[in-house]
Amino acid sequence: MFERSLGLFITSLNEIVEAFDSPRLGLTQIKSNISEIEQLIGTYLDANPPKLVQVTDRKASLKTFKITFDSLPPNRVRFLTATSISELRHCLDQATCAAVYCLSGDEPANLYFPKGNSKNDFDRRIERGYPEQLQEVFKGFRVWPANNGEQLGNELISDLIKAAQSKHRIYCRAIGTISHLELGTIRFEQGRGNGDVCHIPPKTDPAKNEIILGSISPGGLLLYHDCGIAYSVGIFGVGAFEGNRICTTLENAWLEVKRIIDCIEATVSTDFL
Repeated sequence: MFERSLGLFITSLNEIVEAFDSPRLGLTQIKSNISEIEQLIGTYLDANPPKLVQVTDRKASLKTFKITFDSLPPNRVRFLTATSISELRHCLDQATCAAVYCLSGDEPANLYFPKGNSKNDFDRRIERGYPEQLQEVFKGFRVWPANNGEQLGNELISDLIKAAQSKHRIYCRAIGTISHLELGTIRFEQGRGNGDVCHIPPKTDPAKNEIILGSISPGGLLLYHDCGIAYSVGIFGVGAFEGNRICTTLENAWLEVKRIIDCIEATVSTDFL
């Protein structure tokens, strides 16, 4: 049993479950947000079918081929995306506080789910700031940048935390990905000038909400033949998740956050038994 600060005791596993109610309710709401985002994106793409346009830059002797849309994705998509990213981070913090409360009886005011700049930094922060019973499970989450040092960290959660810190800067734009590609479906031949390029996958210009296929100069060739392009809406503005599909990113983050919360609660429950 674990003594609480009020002099009470946790006498059943149900009390541990209740302590984790808040992050689990948050996960339920975020799941609903993702479903609404998916519906909004579908409606947006139905109402704004992609259009292939050719833009000629006579000065540079270049023809640029791009996909355009009549309007931007709805602001509701941006709001729900930013809110969901922020709330996923909050769920991790709430689970951390719930675990500390169950183990020590303390209700920490400024305790957050741990992250670090490297493996050593991450491990050091855990050892200095978290109960001994949680240190092993927290170290297993490996929350440091994936490209930092010789050991890979949990890039998904690192990016989630980074994006949540700047949620007010998130915006959403149309994106295109190659859905199927066979030999010969895309032909590209450089022309007589400079600046010829073929983007595979297509490149999003978030400032204009356009998807650029490529550019050719006189004598060049850019041909997309029987090549499928799947359209969706991506995340921009915060570096982390840049250009990624919103729903896929949020679903993957949701699953990873749920896994982490499950692990934390199981650790507390095991210690109780």
